[in-house]
Amino acid sequence: MRLSDKLTARQLLDIARELQSKDEAGTSANVIQTIEEIKRRILSVVSM
Repeated sequence: MRLSDKLTARQLLDIARELQSKDEAGTSANVIQTIEEIKRRILSVVSM
């Protein structure tokens, strides 16, 4: 496993935790916003 793979996996885990905590707080607008943020973060990680 390359260092970049570990970093990406860790970032994705952090994002997943963030999504879970926002989901528990619960409005669908927050969840949709979070999904958009996840897409942006994944794209920024992929383009590194």
